[in-house]
Amino acid sequence: MKSSALLKPTTLLLRRALVWTTIAAIIGLLVFQYLRNRSLWLDEAMLAWNIITRNPLQLFKPLDYSQVAPILFLLIEKLFTLVFGNNDMALRIFPLICAILTLPLFYDFGSALTRSRVIGFLALCLLGCTPKFIYYSSEMKQYACDMFVLCSIYFAAFSESSFALRNRKVLLTVTGAVAVFLSNVSVIPLTIVGGLLFYRCIRNKNERLVYTLPLLVWVACIGVNFFAFVYHNPTAQEMRAYWQEYFMPYPGHPGFTGWLAARSTDVFSGLLPTTGPSLFWPHIPIPYLAGMIIYFGSLVFLLASGKFRLLYLCVGPVVLHLLLSAGKLYPFDLRLILYLLPLFLLVMAAGLFAACNFLFQWAPRVLRYGVAVLFVVLLFAYNAYYNYPYLFSGEDIKPVLTVMNQNMQDGYNVYVYFGARPAYRYYRETGYAHFGSAKIVMGESHAGDPEGYLTEMQSLKGPTWFLISHGSTREEEQYILKGLAARGTKVKEIIGYGSRAYLFDLK
Repeated sequence: MKSSALLKPTTLLLRRALVWTTIAAIIGLLVFQYLRNRSLWLDEAMLAWNIITRNPLQLFKPLDYSQVAPILFLLIEKLFTLVFGNNDMALRIFPLICAILTLPLFYDFGSALTRSRVIGFLALCLLGCTPKFIYYSSEMKQYACDMFVLCSIYFAAFSESSFALRNRKVLLTVTGAVAVFLSNVSVIPLTIVGGLLFYRCIRNKNERLVYTLPLLVWVACIGVNFFAFVYHNPTAQEMRAYWQEYFMPYPGHPGFTGWLAARSTDVFSGLLPTTGPSLFWPHIPIPYLAGMIIYFGSLVFLLASGKFRLLYLCVGPVVLHLLLSAGKLYPFDLRLILYLLPLFLLVMAAGLFAACNFLFQWAPRVLRYGVAVLFVVLLFAYNAYYNYPYLFSGEDIKPVLTVMNQNMQDGYNVYVYFGARPAYRYYRETGYAHFGSAKIVMGESHAGDPEGYLTEMQSLKGPTWFLISHGSTREEEQYILKGLAARGTKVKEIIGYGSRAYLFDLK
């Protein structure tokens, strides 16, 4: 009896130590990615330009570059720049904080929904070895914030912690109200969770006291946000045109099957931790197929086991997002569905745990758990080998600008390629790009007509830098370089990751 009494606290302590050690290790990866301080790429630079050049009140107006972001997210970003200055690190602090806070929230509500802390832990480990999660944790966009908002909503609704149980009504009310203005996709998890809570109110009169106020506040906030920031938004039409191929065709449309196949490829070979080429058979997408088998096999298991609530909460947001994409409201693109990643991983963790229990039912429970954890460790090592070099680079224009700064002289010209304009404009505003008295020509878009770029540079003579980043094809770039070489001599070149600069002495 004494031994048993001592064993329980010891086991609890070891479990907590394992969970928090894992969370600390994942946070270490997130912070390491953040401290690499890679350059802002095109989309980040366009949003960052709005934040650093506007005052807080001006952020309530439509943004330049047709950018769209939740108002609370913009204001928080502005606050960090006011405190820490206009720089990349300040702009990325809030996404990093959101990614870090996601970890304990995900473990908590994942354990509660599956009624298993082992499954919650496995799902947490899967999240830690997902390259896209690591990458977007320091992206100066709202994607990590979207994931944090979903986890916050699920935590507020389903956590079994003493804090959540004592403060359920207030927690749901405040979380939902803040979520609406912090994430544009928050309406999707709020609708799914709200539907379940509304059903509980109908079935159980006692629960009406807890859930009625939160549901009313959610509806009111969604209405205010819609009419204040969504209805008649001047960029809506442009955004629909831009994201056209990521809106789901209706069933029966000739492109419906092909569209679903393309998006499933995005999910299983881009979003989930089953990315990258096969280790032994390069031409066979084994990780992609393994991801599909694990996920859909897990869905079958949950359906057969009668886990309908878990299925509704994990699959419902995916289905709702697809339906809204068919209505041209929310594109189903990789980064725009990053917030759904915890729900995909929770399903996979439940199936993986069930498979280990079935295949190794003859073994002690600790060994079964160990096999599942070993799978995740191997998956982590696989992803680290194939994907992590990409995570730390992106379109790294800052090293190129640094060398240009060091080699800039009076009388030089700089031609900024169309795709490099937002990043250059942002780094010029923050003081990182300082080209002195150089003549700057901001290039226009000439997609499919590389001769147009050469025409724009026709008036430039003498030492001329050609700065290029984002959007160019190798053929287009080579065509432009060949045209410049016909007019003069190439003096210097700077080759960075995703960004380049060439110095020509033009006649």
